[in-house]
Amino acid sequence: MPLRIRLTHRGPVISDHGMGVADGKLIAMRWSAPEAMQADTGAFALFTAKSVDEARTAIGRSTAPYNYVTDGTDAWGGFIPWEQMPGQVNPARGWVGNANHRTVPGDYATPYSTYFAASWRYRRMLELLDGGQTLDAEDHWAYMRDTKNLMAVRVAPLMSAGLKARHA
Repeated sequence: MPLRIRLTHRGPVISDHGMGVADGKLIAMRWSAPEAMQADTGAFALFTAKSVDEARTAIGRSTAPYNYVTDGTDAWGGFIPWEQMPGQVNPARGWVGNANHRTVPGDYATPYSTYFAASWRYRRMLELLDGGQTLDAEDHWAYMRDTKNLMAVRVAPLMSAGLKARHA
């Protein structure tokens, strides 16, 4: 049986392939990176930057939007100029991190995304990195392998109590 592929201005329709949705709505996938691919996406310049300013300039040439997701409810109209993108250089806390959570303030002037991951992973980063202690390479490797889930810490006791009550 031939595979039917439909394209829309929001990308290829994927709901035709076992991903049905209510009310006959379509799900389409669109990723902005291939639309704006350039021969020089800034990656080499970023990896060889010798200063924060050189790194920021290279990031400005990047065409891959790794920290936001859009869907049909956005009515996405295009790219935010890199000069207007949120970012931090040398924050007072001494580190930056991202776990796909909201990194822009609620009153950010430009529509940014309709989806952000929950902040549990970022909150774990805060626990590990905001202690004021001096960290070494081994600490960082241990943090990369860290499996503590702050959401589970909060939810597991509630689930356990609910299950105990149900079976009592």
